[in-house]
Amino acid sequence: MDSIDFNVQYQFSLHKRKERYKRHNAARRQIRSKEKKSCIARFPTPKQYKLSLAEVNLKIILEDEYTCLHDNHQLSNDNNHYFIENTSEELNQGNDYEISIISNDAHAGTPSTEKAQSDDEDCVSLEKVPLHDYTIDSTYDYCEAFTMIARQANLSKKSTNDFLSLIKSGLPIPNNMPTTEQELLLLLGVNELFTKRTICLLCYNEFSYDSKFCPRRCSTDRSSIAYIYDSNVELIIKKIMARQSSNFNEHKKNIYNNTDHEKTKDIPFGTLYQYVLKQNELPAKLRSRQCNMGIISIWIAYIEPPAKLWLNYSVNKLQIIKDKGIDILNVNHKLIIFGITGDCPALSLIINFINHNGYFSCWLYFIEGVHMNKKRQYRYDTLHLRTTNQYFKLSKKAERTQSNIWGHLGESVLSNILDVKFPEAIVLDYLHVSLLGHAKLIILAVYHLLKPAQRKELNFYLHNQFCPRKLFQQKVTIN
Repeated sequence: MDSIDFNVQYQFSLHKRKERYKRHNAARRQIRSKEKKSCIARFPTPKQYKLSLAEVNLKIILEDEYTCLHDNHQLSNDNNHYFIENTSEELNQGNDYEISIISNDAHAGTPSTEKAQSDDEDCVSLEKVPLHDYTIDSTYDYCEAFTMIARQANLSKKSTNDFLSLIKSGLPIPNNMPTTEQELLLLLGVNELFTKRTICLLCYNEFSYDSKFCPRRCSTDRSSIAYIYDSNVELIIKKIMARQSSNFNEHKKNIYNNTDHEKTKDIPFGTLYQYVLKQNELPAKLRSRQCNMGIISIWIAYIEPPAKLWLNYSVNKLQIIKDKGIDILNVNHKLIIFGITGDCPALSLIINFINHNGYFSCWLYFIEGVHMNKKRQYRYDTLHLRTTNQYFKLSKKAERTQSNIWGHLGESVLSNILDVKFPEAIVLDYLHVSLLGHAKLIILAVYHLLKPAQRKELNFYLHNQFCPRKLFQQKVTIN
């Protein structure tokens, strides 16, 4: 066979192979799309997703192996032994290497720890599944690196999807690169912590988050739309408690033994708290960390949020958690909500009370207040406490009549999930009560009434006083 016939035959064989690959790739893409649809419909666990993805990749590589061997066998009949043998040897080496990687992963030994055995037993590790057939780079590592870069660049969801589609289109086919952010997070085993809601502030209609305007056409103004991000409270609590389980147990032992090693004078080491404490609690230095604080919900809008419209979904989830508890490390934990705290505007909003500059604005006492010199003054001459029974009846009446009843504007959205009833559940914010100058003025007024020896004694005690929760480190003195 001369060179011209060889080239013609070679080009023809390449064309036939290309057409055959197109048909096979189309069939494999259809199979993968069915696998993805069925996978998404079943809401698989990360372990199931890893196993199915590895099986599909193993099947694809084996099909490519068979196709390449079959093509080489056909071309060898045309006396192109030297060229075909080299091509076959190179393709076989690459595919054999990839097959050996996945086969070894599929039949790898069990992990050393019991926890890993329970999670990854009989499961193919996604960390070693190649991104495509012509690389040994891991799909998991590549997607993890892309996620870190996207996070650092503050990419939006749309931009992330565009980048993923662009990268996938430039990779050899077939490849395991996800095309959307949802597929990327599923591949990495990242749980969705927030659900998004969109509400029209004019008709209170809830509609799709992707829609820009209310479908009822109440208004085309963006300022009339509120965006709510509700967190998966149960999952967040589980993650925090599982991560801090050892610290919970250690701190619980210290509380039972009343051993305050760090001399924080923290609340659990008080006599009353020692008597009632039977729950889980972290040390003060761990409680103040943001990673141990769960976000319940976020409101983004141009107006102040109506509490019930904003928090009804989250409160219902908290009620379910309180009823059934949370199973963590084979132990069922009960959720107990002792109270709420915040600054005055936030507390007035959440407990459905008038703001702090109105008549009868005190949550704990019936004090009307007097308007003097363009200011509202509250004189604590005679104190009349709001009892739990009075608070309940007045809030019910205000809810029924939709009016202001002794400062009540209605029932609080938290009334049914609090284990301590109002008004005892309202915890005044320490920062706003004592660090805005009020406490210092009171102490100075008392200080000037004392004798020099008493002043020295008071100054000594204040200087050695440990501040609650270490809100500030400087010593308190009066000069």
